Amino acid sequence: MLTLLRRGLQPMILAAFLLFCNPNSQAQDKKVSSGTLKIGFLMDSLKVERWQTDLDKFQKRAVELGAEVLVETAEGDDELQLQQAQKLLASGIKVLVLVPHDAGKAIRIVSAAKARKVPLLCYERLVRDSDVSFFIGVDASAVGSMQAISLSQLAPKGNYVLIGGRRKPTRTCPQPLNPPKETSPL
Repeated sequence: MLTLLRRGLQPMILAAFLLFCNPNSQAQDKKVSSGTLKIGFLMDSLKVERWQTDLDKFQKRAVELGAEVLVETAEGDDELQLQQAQKLLASGIKVLVLVPHDAGKAIRIVSAAKARKVPLLCYERLVRDSDVSFFIGVDASAVGSMQAISLSQLAPKGNYVLIGGRRKPTRTCPQPLNPPKETSPL
């Protein structure tokens, strides 16, 4: 059982930890003791500043913990992202973090990782109907509801403007286990 924990869960826990670590914690400054852990990180694109920031923080923390991050960026090309996944899997990574360009087409990446027994962590965009090892993301609908409620409490009267993003969202989110309660319109 301890071997399973070391081989199977340690890379996943480290990858999840790196994504959401608190840089001020002293306990987090320990190095990975069992050699260099290779983590593959497949990005959809780095054109948006947010993704570059996330990647920079992830890489910095991985180095602090003694891990190596191998990064590939597909720039919106699904076939290229699959090729990059195969390249990373062949390089001997122990865990694969995936921000898919198209979550529907990325099921091929999940299958390739599973065939090589490499745990796969979906970050922000869940590959539905697949056997991913872990998902880290936010419930954007709940976040929007919380923002609207907070705004209406701060300024209950007045004119509001809703600024929307893309008409067709590029990300998919799982349904919340406990959907937010209905709120009154602003």
